[in-house]
Amino acid sequence: MSRYPKTRKELEMKLLQKWFSYEAVTETIDTLESQNIVNDAKFAESYVYSECVKKGKPIINIRNKLYQKWIPRDIIDSIMQESSENMEQWIFEKIIKEIEQYKRRGIEWLEIISKLMRKGYTADQIKDAVALRDGGK
Repeated sequence: MSRYPKTRKELEMKLLQKWFSYEAVTETIDTLESQNIVNDAKFAESYVYSECVKKGKPIINIRNKLYQKWIPRDIIDSIMQESSENMEQWIFEKIIKEIEQYKRRGIEWLEIISKLMRKGYTADQIKDAVALRDGGK
């Protein structure tokens, strides 16, 4: 098995692929949840922090990845709401860093904006990051 944490659904699917019975799998996962070893909310919180802080990924990409990992929508919405202010700041920092890299390579503004939007950043996020960047200089 992989060493990275798994969501309840990922763990369930992995164990079922190994031909464990459904009853044994659900009983085992229920026990792991009661011991707080498997916790979708903690997983989502950690994932959001990691992807925003360390990688500066756009919110939409993070949300989609959590959906793919079978995290329930209410947990995702709750984590996103709790982290929204910090997330925006982390994303602005990542956008500013990318703008600086593109500018050093001589890329024009229109192409920079286009590249950032293709990565999943919104026009408002880019505009706010540019205002923050220009206001900070």
